[in-house]
Amino acid sequence: MRDNHGLRPHCFLEIRFSDADDIWLSPSYNQRSCWIGIIQWKCVRPVFFFWREAYSTCCFLSNRPYGFPVPYRLLFERFERIVTYHGGRPHWAKTHSLRPDALSALYPRFEAFREVLKAIDPEGVFRNEYISRHIIGETAPRFGERVFKSRQI
Repeated sequence: MRDNHGLRPHCFLEIRFSDADDIWLSPSYNQRSCWIGIIQWKCVRPVFFFWREAYSTCCFLSNRPYGFPVPYRLLFERFERIVTYHGGRPHWAKTHSLRPDALSALYPRFEAFREVLKAIDPEGVFRNEYISRHIIGETAPRFGERVFKSRQI
């Protein structure tokens, strides 16, 4: 994922393992899994770090590496492409661009889950944009391809 133009994760990678389970939409459904997570700070807000050694020292840090803009969307898109190519399943609490057609290929019980969801919530009262986009397959412009939180300065 590293390239000569500065596109690289600038923080630690998270790697963990889990045993197989029987939860329909679990990334570990019927398979042992290795979880790989990349972290890319994008925020322009300052972050304060307090050092307690003398109870009086305060360091100011910015969570943008060296104050440069961070091409986090491009990095996540490339990472997603690599992981999906190898059959990786998304973490449901993370941003991804997969829609029902791709998800049904990754999750053997995906369509059964959709049927249960439609049966218990036929009017979509408990749906949010994430569920509408990735599980139901809504394509209206407001659902977009991915959801990134808006920047707050």
